[in-house]
Amino acid sequence: PHVACFCMECGLHESFPIYSGGLGILAGDYIKTARDMQMPMVAVGLLWARGYCVQRIGADGRPYEEFPGFDADFLQDTGVRVRVRVRGKEVPCRVWVTDRFGHCPLYLIDPQKHEDRWITHRLYEAGTDTRIAQEMLLGIGGTRALAWLGYNVHTYHFNEGHAVFAGIEMIADAMEGGLQFPDAWKRVRGKIVFTTHTPVRAGNEEHDLKDLRRMGACLQLSGAEMREIGGDPFNMTVAGLRLSRGANAVAQLHGETSRAMWKGVEGAAPIGAITNGVHQPTWQAPEIASAGADPDKLWVAHTKCKRALLDEIDRRHNVEIDPNALLVGFAR
Repeated sequence: PHVACFCMECGLHESFPIYSGGLGILAGDYIKTARDMQMPMVAVGLLWARGYCVQRIGADGRPYEEFPGFDADFLQDTGVRVRVRVRGKEVPCRVWVTDRFGHCPLYLIDPQKHEDRWITHRLYEAGTDTRIAQEMLLGIGGTRALAWLGYNVHTYHFNEGHAVFAGIEMIADAMEGGLQFPDAWKRVRGKIVFTTHTPVRAGNEEHDLKDLRRMGACLQLSGAEMREIGGDPFNMTVAGLRLSRGANAVAQLHGETSRAMWKGVEGAAPIGAITNGVHQPTWQAPEIASAGADPDKLWVAHTKCKRALLDEIDRRHNVEIDPNALLVGFAR
């Protein structure tokens, strides 16, 4: 049996920009570590045409955004095709796979027809219809893809609320098999875990139920059944908490914040806390890793890495910096 991690973005390498920030970086480190530990895990995401932006500073000193293309020729076609009905129209999707960057298999859903590429044109594209369609392809399309690929999924991990339509798909499928809604929900809930990230209530996504119905995200569930899961407006985090057997925040303090923020949600899964880690080989220089705890070796390794950084700054900007100067850096 496998664990299947669903995430809207995945940060594996800067040459493959299908991520925007912390959520994607965490997902990438997570599935790399799963591979290192030989865990039975697969991941599911979307193949973005343009991914997220690169911020530049113009000649006038003002920032602007670019959405560069990238090479995805290394992706392998699984041969699996899935269809998701969006706004009353079938959207056929190809399913790609890669493990190029040292991670467990990552399956990426990609609309086949040019006319449907508006869905995955850009990560986190603004607009109600676009966002709902993206989340339908991730959740509904991703669940169908794993079934066609033959995976026996023991646990579905929703990394943030974007994937909750996978739970709706699983409930609808169980009801088609003869179960009543409460029993189907109970069965599905035993298979899902959920990670919540955003510690501000206003930052947690909501959609009007009429928009979900119009888009096709409700599948065969009634309005009353959808309201039981996520309310109206349908809150994706609330739905994630009610669809899962257990939930986690991403730090101990965040756990306290999340429990306080969602304490009024009836039927929510208990929220624990798992502090974010990083994939050490990705982020730590080999020289630092090999130095261990020896302070002399660490200093030599530090000096070597700093020299490489200063040389790169000089190459890019023709600026020489005193190697003895304190450097303070930041990353967005």
